[in-house]
Amino acid sequence: MASHEHGFFIGDTLSDHVTPVMTIYKEEIFEPVLAVARLPDLARVVELINDHEFGNGVSLFAMLVAK
Repeated sequence: MASHEHGFFIGDTLSDHVTPVMTIYKEEIFEPVLAVARLPDLARVVELINDHEFGNGVSLFAMLVAK
């Protein structure tokens, strides 16, 4: 890969605390990328999913935290 004869590749990328105003959230990215947005409740999650420009732009993974 010294002179990138077959292209230039980067490893997996994780971006945490992403918000809807960030480029990584608004634009389609075709690399191994995971953007994590932390939201306070299910209502906000559903709103974010419904408001996203791309149908496959948002997935929901839930983590329950005991209080």
